[in-house]
Amino acid sequence: MRNHKNGIGLFRIACGCLFILSVLSYTSRFVSGWISLCSLIFLPVALLNLACAGIACCLKPRKWTWLSLTGFLLHVGNLHAIYQFPKGKTNEAEGIPLTVVIYNTHNFYNGKSYLPEAMAYIDGLDADIFCTQEGPVPEFISEDTIQKYFSDWKYRYMSTEAGYSSVSIFSRYPIQKVEPIYYDTIPAVTLIADIEVEGKIIRLLNNHLQTTSVNLYRDSIQNPIHEKSRIEAMNQLLVSLKDNFQRRAKQADRIRDEIEKSPYPVIVCGDFNDTPASYTYRRIKGNLVDGFIEVGNGYQYTFRQLKRLWRIDYILHSKEFRGTECYSPDLPYSDHNMVVWKGKIREEKEIR
Repeated sequence: MRNHKNGIGLFRIACGCLFILSVLSYTSRFVSGWISLCSLIFLPVALLNLACAGIACCLKPRKWTWLSLTGFLLHVGNLHAIYQFPKGKTNEAEGIPLTVVIYNTHNFYNGKSYLPEAMAYIDGLDADIFCTQEGPVPEFISEDTIQKYFSDWKYRYMSTEAGYSSVSIFSRYPIQKVEPIYYDTIPAVTLIADIEVEGKIIRLLNNHLQTTSVNLYRDSIQNPIHEKSRIEAMNQLLVSLKDNFQRRAKQADRIRDEIEKSPYPVIVCGDFNDTPASYTYRRIKGNLVDGFIEVGNGYQYTFRQLKRLWRIDYILHSKEFRGTECYSPDLPYSDHNMVVWKGKIREEKEIR
């Protein structure tokens, strides 16, 4: 009997701790700093709260059920941004067809070079606009190779500032102008491009926001020289994660300003390096449409490491666009998955 009571007591402590974690990870939507670390674990925290709610149904008093259920419900919106139940066929909108593909390519390297395989797949997508982060890097991929694999897109802009991420836009439609933003914190970059699509100007913001630094410390944590070095690397990673949350928050504020002053329909895309539970995602998204929430199906993650729990690459758009498909194919060509969005630039009469 005593063991039974002790077990229930420990279960209630676990429920309370999980609820607190749930509140903290929910709160990270509104602030940046140490509390933002909780946004990285919102998925397991939400699911564990749901499991605890199910177990608590069998216990008395049942108030613990409501506590855990509330912890789960706090994240319904975040879960909605990574999982979509199958939808019926989307009504075809009138307008100009457009296919956008984004990809943190890791310079098309993931254990070995995958440039030919990756570009063969992307060619089959018939993308009108192809946005990349972390490649192609001219120092490692020659101009002749770029011409060979990227010739389908007549217009291009590649960031060139030393020390910053290689962020590029390849387009079949004329790129009228590009304003690069090189943030104070290397290597983050935003490219703001005005593209003329069959007589209509759209504004595209291709982003590679501040890194998480996970890859920087991964080897030291997984394969340490000794246990002390593992602990030091973990401490350094936590501090770096906190600092980079704050840097991305400032970058998100800048991007939101650019969105609000745009005179054209906007597509905001790229590697945000933050989950849907974060301040960065909430701030940038604002009243934009998340392409995956609109027309995606199933579970979407884009970062292939860390048990594939993180969706950190996005295609968002204003109401002038309507999506028909949005998916993230599971391919080994980088440490990220690409995101594919297909839709249309809507006719004026449909927007009203």
